[in-house]
Amino acid sequence: ALTGTIKDLAGNAVTAAGFNDVNPTGTLAVDVVAPTVSSVAYGANDGALSLGETVTLNVTLSEAVTVTGTPTLALANGGTATYTGGTGTNTLTFSYTPAAGQATSDLATASSNALTGTIKDLAGNAVTAAGFNDVNPTGTLAVDVTAPTVSTFTPADGATGVVAGANIVLTFSEAIAKGTG
Repeated sequence: ALTGTIKDLAGNAVTAAGFNDVNPTGTLAVDVVAPTVSSVAYGANDGALSLGETVTLNVTLSEAVTVTGTPTLALANGGTATYTGGTGTNTLTFSYTPAAGQATSDLATASSNALTGTIKDLAGNAVTAAGFNDVNPTGTLAVDVTAPTVSTFTPADGATGVVAGANIVLTFSEAIAKGTG
């Protein structure tokens, strides 16, 4: 039964008796289920992330969501991934660029309070924030933010009798890639 008053634009009251014993055609579904995290995956990467490089984290949810503002994901290495897109879909993207002091053997989200921001499904149910905690995306993504150093070199500093055109040999603290210049 209808309680309250409904009027049309001219001010005429709707006849409440018309709502008694009425079963609307179709099914009325009320969504009270919060969206949850289904998976978190890294975007394209080679398994290693260095200073200045960026990786995308793709968060797949159980249903389409809307995003308000710019949510962030706290990472276990002290870094932060920032929301970049996906509102209205079930896949959100976050971007992360490591900074000094954020080295880790495998990037994951923080163990608690990883999500900050507002993410809701289309019915207004807030996402289950705990689902973002302590997630280790599929695969391994090592973050190396320590620059290589020269550990030894020959000829030694101050050496005499070095033949002009002799090779200079440097040994680094880790493998390096050949550059240009």
